[in-house]
Amino acid sequence: MLTQTESRDYKNVYTISERARDGKKFWHRIGAAFENSDGSLTVLLDALPVNGQLQIRTPFPTDVSQQVSSITRSHGKKDHSMKTSASR
Repeated sequence: MLTQTESRDYKNVYTISERARDGKKFWHRIGAAFENSDGSLTVLLDALPVNGQLQIRTPFPTDVSQQVSSITRSHGKKDHSMKTSASR
């Protein structure tokens, strides 16, 4: 059994919806999955997918996902928040 100080690898759980007017797809994070010692998965959901489909993916490293989020917010404009701590 894990103690509170031990971390446990997890995967993000998504469902994908498609907008009817243009077919654009949206990924909605709806939970997390944890691998058990026997290789099976425990899936914890915050919502149920209407389409019955789940995508279980390994999360991006934290620094990469923050950079992607930052780039998305800035829409191509230079974003100073992506500088490393050494360059600040």
